[in-house]
Amino acid sequence: MICIPAIDLLDGKAVRLTQGVYDSVNVYANDPVELAKSFEDAGCTHLHLVDLEGARMGRVQHMKILERIAHGTSLKIDFSGGLSALDTVQEAIQAGATWIGIGSKAVTDPAWVSEVIQSIGAEHVLLSADARDGMIATKGWTHTSTVALNDHIEMYIKAGIQRMVVTDIGRDGMLEGPSVDLYQTLVQSFGGKGLQLIASGGISGLKDLDACLAIGCTGVVIGKAYYEGHLTLEEMVSFEQRHQP
Repeated sequence: MICIPAIDLLDGKAVRLTQGVYDSVNVYANDPVELAKSFEDAGCTHLHLVDLEGARMGRVQHMKILERIAHGTSLKIDFSGGLSALDTVQEAIQAGATWIGIGSKAVTDPAWVSEVIQSIGAEHVLLSADARDGMIATKGWTHTSTVALNDHIEMYIKAGIQRMVVTDIGRDGMLEGPSVDLYQTLVQSFGGKGLQLIASGGISGLKDLDACLAIGCTGVVIGKAYYEGHLTLEEMVSFEQRHQP
């Protein structure tokens, strides 16, 4: 299982929100590029990079930071937030993103997602499914849609997308443990169809990594647990190395 540190970008800085609320900002690093380099130096292999302003505004705001991290490290980056135009998606791939994370547009414009798949291949698309009470949230978590999480995942597995980050917004930034029951249900429902489930939200320590591994998650996004000192980079890297697929 891959342990994926997260960098959320706001005003050019690395921050964390609590439950997706933009008024609850904690700044953890003024230079996200140097922060990403410290992840690589510790032995991390992946990075979850989110343009929060892009997600809220509907257009990417931090393409240059993506490019600087991609060119300055060997991290495999999934990048999301504001990718609303095909040329922007292609620009992000050219800037160095390994995967393009698509969240709101996957709900509001499935036809556009089909164009993205045709352009860059389903293997480079990561479905970013953010859920609140079983329904998909959009627009940087500020709007809850009428689309059910399970139906959403089913549709995109049929479209060829298998790598998915699922965030339970109610758990995000709370350090109260991940939604193990939700993730277990998703793995049981879709694991046989090729779902590569990456858990996100609520990770509070090593016990949560063990729980996600036990139910079949292929990766875990780690944000506040690292930034608040509940997990060290050394612990994350060691866990990943012990549990290589």
